[in-house]
Amino acid sequence: AGEGILNIYRLSKELSHSIHTLLHGEMLHKGQDLQLIDIKSLLVRMREEKRSGCLRIYSKEHIALIFYKDGNPLGFFHDGSTDIETTADSSMSVAKEPGAKVDVLVTQGGGDKNLADLMETADIAGLWNNAVNERRRQREEQETAASKTLEMRESDRRQKTLALFKQLAQTHLGKIGNSLVEKEFERLKLNGSQLNEAVLDGFYANLSKAAKLVAGPSKIDKMLEEMKKGFKGLSK
Repeated sequence: AGEGILNIYRLSKELSHSIHTLLHGEMLHKGQDLQLIDIKSLLVRMREEKRSGCLRIYSKEHIALIFYKDGNPLGFFHDGSTDIETTADSSMSVAKEPGAKVDVLVTQGGGDKNLADLMETADIAGLWNNAVNERRRQREEQETAASKTLEMRESDRRQKTLALFKQLAQTHLGKIGNSLVEKEFERLKLNGSQLNEAVLDGFYANLSKAAKLVAGPSKIDKMLEEMKKGFKGLSK
């Protein structure tokens, strides 16, 4: 079983409504450099036009939100807050940071519709189990794909090894070398297992015995030496 962390955050009802409304808002200004914009005039415009929405002030390190409803400021929200605050100290300090910018988002209406309380309605255990099952499914798919890839590579290596051995056997033993290699290779009974030097030790021993009927020791030793060297090359 895998491990994970589920973080649950609770925000005040007022802040939740404000953020929900904000997410469905229209971007009026985006990425305006605070050094190039008259922030006071912008706030006056929000009030005169009875706008509802948010000023999002941010720098590379921090972010602050100023919420408005019908032209009246609701309060301030900044990093680490769980509720809308009435003082602007922390939020306004962000505006003084190097490279600070502002986005202006506006919404229609006050955003007072009822929102679902996920702590009461959400099946947290079910959500967690679904996430765990999905992660397990993904991991199994990855493992299956990796296993198939490994099997394909091993099958390809076996075929290349057999072809190399047959070629070398024919060079040193003649046409009968092909038959001897195929026979001894079949006796390995690999059944999908990995081909390695330990497995091939038995193959070399059996092939050497069979080859003594058609070739002398020097030819056989030379053939086996080239086979071992060739297999190491294929295994790199």
